[in-house]
Amino acid sequence: MLGKSATARFGAVTATLYATATGAIMLLPFSIAESGWSKLSGGDAAALVSILYLAVFGTVLAFVFFYEGVSRIGASRATAFALLVPIFGVLGSVLVLGESIGAGTLVGGVVILVGLWLVQQPSRERKTAAEPHLAAD
Repeated sequence: MLGKSATARFGAVTATLYATATGAIMLLPFSIAESGWSKLSGGDAAALVSILYLAVFGTVLAFVFFYEGVSRIGASRATAFALLVPIFGVLGSVLVLGESIGAGTLVGGVVILVGLWLVQQPSRERKTAAEPHLAAD
C-alpha cells in the first residue's frame, strides 16, 4: 500500500532510496548496540565488496524492479509474484552451487505455487459484480 503511493509520488528509484535509507537508519542503533563497528572495520576488501554487491543488487535493484512492477501492474499482482523469490533462490542454489532438492523443499515449492495460484484467482466479489443481475419476476 505504501509502495504504490510512494512510487506514484516519487518514482521507483526515489521511493527505493527513501525506503532503504529509512530502514538503514532504523536498524543502525541495533547494529551498533550488538557489536559496534569492530566486525565491519576488521573485514577484508573481499568482505566489503561482497556487502556492497549485496546492497546494490540484492536490495536496491530488487526494490527498484519491484516498485516499477507495482507502478505497472498494481500492488496486489506485483506482491503475488514476490512469492516466487524462494523458488528462484532454490533453483539458483541448485544450478550455481550444486545443492540438492529435498522432499521438504519440494513440498514448500508446491505450497508457494498453490498460494500464487490462489491469490491470482478472481475474488467472489469481483465475480459477483461481473455477473449480470437478473431481475425478479
